[in-house]
Amino acid sequence: MKPARECEFVDLLDKLLDRGLVLNADLIISVAGLPLIGVNLKAALAGIETMLEYGMMEAWDLRTREWYAKEYAKKGAVPLAEGEEIALRTFGSFLDKRWVSPTWRPGFFYLTNKRLFLWRKEPAEVLFEVPLDKLEGLVIDKEMHYKKEREELYIQYDCGEIARIHASSVAELKDVIEKSVGKQLAREIPIPYENSEYPLPEDEKIVRAEKLWYLFPAMGILGKTWKPGRLYLTKKRLFWVYRVDNQKMFEVPLDEIANATVGPNGKKPGMNTGEKVLTITCDGGAALFGGNEQRLGRMIEAMGQMVPLPR
Repeated sequence: MKPARECEFVDLLDKLLDRGLVLNADLIISVAGLPLIGVNLKAALAGIETMLEYGMMEAWDLRTREWYAKEYAKKGAVPLAEGEEIALRTFGSFLDKRWVSPTWRPGFFYLTNKRLFLWRKEPAEVLFEVPLDKLEGLVIDKEMHYKKEREELYIQYDCGEIARIHASSVAELKDVIEKSVGKQLAREIPIPYENSEYPLPEDEKIVRAEKLWYLFPAMGILGKTWKPGRLYLTKKRLFWVYRVDNQKMFEVPLDEIANATVGPNGKKPGMNTGEKVLTITCDGGAALFGGNEQRLGRMIEAMGQMVPLPR
């Protein structure tokens, strides 16, 4: 296992159960500078499958270990059809929208020569499944998860259905899927924004949303500052939400927007080279949003269908 500074809990749990962890620790407890108690600790921590594979847990009764190994193997058997072969197995999760509140459900993704599915061992269940011949598009995007940005894979299949998944290596999963179907599936996918974390009135729907930086006005002794977040467009207004605390920091009704233009960033502090700036001119002045040129272009295109912008 290669050392890493940051690791998501699900990835850490995957490595812990699959590969195991060995602890060696020597501890001396002292009182008033005098060593009183010495502890020598050696421990192995892993999933039961890994323990049995390496012949550990010998303290168990032999018949108990044999019974448990057979029962666990029976329950954990991956449901493969005749002629189905596994091309990739990786730990991941799927955003299940069938629940009252959309929930990430973890398991192991299996990519075979016929389908992609997410399998959970206990209780045994296929959480997500799509045949390879039904795949229409794949797009990797970065999304916020527990206030941390991570890569997720959007899958379009079966005449417009869209699934949102995460895996230990999203790029590798996408690459192996495309090799299995024999073609590239990258395309523009209409990512659904109805499940925005920011609450909206029932009669207001999000038309477009893009991850963009906002040049926050100067306050007190602090000068203007670029902050990361998401710019939302509805049929009534344009507003921006700060991704750290999910607070709205900019809002303007559509009928007050006079113009929207995209230009170079002028080497503004906090902006990456190559990113551009969207300037929204309204009755209250101008607001600046920075980011990828494609994201800015999509936002202006959507605005142009609702607001009479000068050409």
